[in-house]
Amino acid sequence: MQQRHRAPLLTLLSISFALLAACGGDDDPAAASAAPSGTNPPSSNPPANSAPRITGTPSTSVLQGTGYSFAPSATDADGNALTFSVANLPTWATFNASNGRISGTPTAAQVGTYANIAISVSDGSSSASLPAFSIQVVATATGSVTLSWTPPTQNTDGSPLNNLAGYKIYWGTSAGSYANSVTIANPGIATYVVSQLTPATWHFVVTAYSATGFESGYSNAASKTILARARLPLLALSRRVTGETRGHALRRTTIPQRNSSLRTLRTVEDSPHVVPERADAHQPVSAERHRDGPLGVLA
Repeated sequence: MQQRHRAPLLTLLSISFALLAACGGDDDPAAASAAPSGTNPPSSNPPANSAPRITGTPSTSVLQGTGYSFAPSATDADGNALTFSVANLPTWATFNASNGRISGTPTAAQVGTYANIAISVSDGSSSASLPAFSIQVVATATGSVTLSWTPPTQNTDGSPLNNLAGYKIYWGTSAGSYANSVTIANPGIATYVVSQLTPATWHFVVTAYSATGFESGYSNAASKTILARARLPLLALSRRVTGETRGHALRRTTIPQRNSSLRTLRTVEDSPHVVPERADAHQPVSAERHRDGPLGVLA
């Protein structure tokens, strides 16, 4: 694949200055600089400072051994420079004071809940904060997404692609920021299952790379929301035994009508087990092919 070249972007700024001279009956500088009568002097009170604004919804869980990344969005109506700060940063994470990003990869020894994390932004005079949140580091996760794409056949300049070597898949919980990746060193593969995803909205992109090491740009982005598995309430199952029972053998079990979400009821030695309906965590992601990249993330 041919290497992409980035052309420098030149921006020409045309600045003009208008010099205004006072017009009078003569060229006396004193006359030109004299203030018109009846005018009020400029106000000495500066405009009131507007507090900055900060928004964002951080992911609240991460699988041990995988990357976590979140950065808020912040604006200031006065155009002041902004700095970020954080309270109760998890021990496994780092913080960027210039953009407010929390990132890091927790280990298996760091499984647990990290609470009361608060990101703030300041313009030097006023500040604003996101609501405090928690990040739960989990040992296992069950969400998965199936990605598929169309292998590229030509380079970006239109020439045939003869040395395709494989693909790289990137994903994360923030669009445009992908803390996780995997390399597929096989150009014949065009589908991949990303597993062990925690409940969150995940964003995915794919690139292709050549035998000489050149990597394409990102494909179009696809996203999938992994929902938390609902916990079934503990239901009091009514039992009606007909005929003679011996020991703990159960001849018949009835299910209350309100329990319409149950699929199967099994009885083993007088111990019924409820099997819930499977969560929809394996639907493929569908997206159109991106016009700027050779790959598509398709269903």
